[in-house]
Amino acid sequence: MNVGSVHKNSAVKALSKGSGASDAARLAEIFPRMMSALSQITHAEELIHENLTPSQIKVLNILGASDGPKRMSEIAKELGITQASLTETAKKLVAQGYINRARKVDDDRVVNVTLTPQGEDLAIEIKRKIRSYFNLVCDGLEPKDRKTLVESHEFIFKTYVDAATKRTPKGKGE
Repeated sequence: MNVGSVHKNSAVKALSKGSGASDAARLAEIFPRMMSALSQITHAEELIHENLTPSQIKVLNILGASDGPKRMSEIAKELGITQASLTETAKKLVAQGYINRARKVDDDRVVNVTLTPQGEDLAIEIKRKIRSYFNLVCDGLEPKDRKTLVESHEFIFKTYVDAATKRTPKGKGE
């Protein structure tokens, strides 16, 4: 056994011990890889319609899950991007006939976004294809493992939302 592999094995064992710092280091190592794997869902060829970008698909998903008009600022915050970046994405979606943007009548600083009927159909189709992908994932698992996967994702989501809430100062970004 060479010194490099001993050092590497020691580092792995140290990270496995469970100190807060080592757990954070493990998460920092896993997170980008996990996000990359998850992004394959929106990059899959069968999900790319009419030259849609992953950002456009995300906007359509957000609007498809919404009960009505959504403010541009809310969408930008949910995506973790600037309103300027979202404006470019939204302009393209408007040009393609998938969304409408309209200034709020009593406050022209606020821009509301809604899906067009064509956008609603596309959002439903994207959601169907994403569910189909996850059906494939779940079909390869035993019921106990599917339950563990779902519960783990729910826990991860809640944990990250809670951490983001703690990090955002009150009154900021509203």
